[in-house]
Amino acid sequence: MMPKIQFSQLFDEAIQLWPDTIFVGNGKIMEDNGGVFPELSKAWRKVEQKIEVPSKLDKLMSWSIYNGLHKLARESLLTGAEYIYISKIDTPYVESRFADSLFYPDNDEYYREIRNQYVRDI
Repeated sequence: MMPKIQFSQLFDEAIQLWPDTIFVGNGKIMEDNGGVFPELSKAWRKVEQKIEVPSKLDKLMSWSIYNGLHKLARESLLTGAEYIYISKIDTPYVESRFADSLFYPDNDEYYREIRNQYVRDI
């Protein structure tokens, strides 16, 4: 029997790779919930470099956390804040982005072996 893969464990391990604070004051808000945040993108690239032997799950969690921080950056910049704090990330949103990608039909071959092990535990 394959071991279960819990979101909370993956998240707790991955979030440690991110800086506590990220400057977003030089970001730009775009239409359709978009935005460009150079320092956030730079932090994401650094996280990707820290993952020694990236697995499919590591890459997916990194991308999902980036999405959560991008949402936070957009919301923060709209209120005039220039920094985002990792502690303020919307964890349920990150989990939804993670699960959406994991179970997206076009990703069937890529994630097939992982899906049955995944546990939504938040």
